[in-house]
Amino acid sequence: MAKSNIAIVAGFEINRHLRRKSLWIFTLLVPIAIVAVGVISGFSSASADTAIAEQQDTQFSFEYIDASGLIDPTIATQLGGRLGSDSASGLDDVKNGRIEAFFDYPADPTQQPTEVSGADVGIIQNGRYAAVAVSLLRASVSAQVADPTVLSIIQTDPPVNATAYRDGQASAGLGQVVAPLLYIVLFFMAIVMLGNQMLSATLEEKENRVSEMILTTIDATSLLIGKVIGVVVVGLAQMLTLLVPSVAALLYFRDGFNLSGLDLGQLSFQPGPMTMGLLLLGGGLALYTACLVTIGAVMPTAQDASPAFSVVVLLCVMPLYAVVWVATNPGSGIVTGLTLFPLSAPITAMMRNALGVLPLWQGLLAVVELYVLAALVLALGARLFRYGSIAYSGRVNLKAALGRSKV
Repeated sequence: MAKSNIAIVAGFEINRHLRRKSLWIFTLLVPIAIVAVGVISGFSSASADTAIAEQQDTQFSFEYIDASGLIDPTIATQLGGRLGSDSASGLDDVKNGRIEAFFDYPADPTQQPTEVSGADVGIIQNGRYAAVAVSLLRASVSAQVADPTVLSIIQTDPPVNATAYRDGQASAGLGQVVAPLLYIVLFFMAIVMLGNQMLSATLEEKENRVSEMILTTIDATSLLIGKVIGVVVVGLAQMLTLLVPSVAALLYFRDGFNLSGLDLGQLSFQPGPMTMGLLLLGGGLALYTACLVTIGAVMPTAQDASPAFSVVVLLCVMPLYAVVWVATNPGSGIVTGLTLFPLSAPITAMMRNALGVLPLWQGLLAVVELYVLAALVLALGARLFRYGSIAYSGRVNLKAALGRSKV
């Protein structure tokens, strides 16, 4: 009978959510928003790079004095400069508007700063003075190098082919990291798409004043499990709607597509990291779901539940703000703590797993911890929901609910 009730509740939830137009509108808006942010960020970065490059080629009048003897007068003249007499007069000329900028090169530019003074033309355009001062110094030094090979090495980074080996086999490099990192993308998508639905799974009936009637025919545990299954299926449908065309395009274009230096044809799906990542993803989603269901069981309305919901989401995504720390100091105490702390464990452990710096014992401990806690928290949520099903105007008294015998 309990299994039948679970199936009925799950089917009802799936049918109700999938028929909402707003669900599919929101599902499609998420990738559109991500693409829009990426495009804007790309244009912004390209614009900034162009502006920096243009600053080095900007022509304006300037004077300079050179204690180092490195500046080539011919190059300085080509850039619009002339040799000055001393620092005081050069600075005075800038202040009185007779010249636009003044450069004071020290005896040793590698140890002492070059003093650059210029007329204020805006916080962004003011950067052109330092850019031209550095460009003039580099061009003058490069002109003194006769060997074109040496000059090329000085001006550009020489090409390097680097290969790392693990267990006697060449590592796939970035290609073996990207695939396990996709689990983090899925987890983040679940947080964005399923958060409010999970929270409302137990709040909706309480707010509509029908929870006590439902519980007269369906056990609280069966009701919660059915709702969780239904919402999870809806979330999977949303994610598949986005992932299937994305993966299909990836597989179709992988041999000829290059993303930020990564050849998608070199993606590596190693069984160990992919299995560990899948276990961590499942455990993380289970605990996240259980926490939101329990919050909904305790709080009388969605407005009251919002602060606790925000805390859970913040703790889940907190490791994303420490990604550099996780990558550079994976064995530190703080990173280990984030790996074993229940709510921060999924993303932290999945990052370390993808980077190949997650010890097996920590990964297994995190997986066991996530699934065990998820079961305990879900059981707690069922107990609280049963006790607080008629608590319409206030939060459930945890002490009273946990001390009350099961009915």
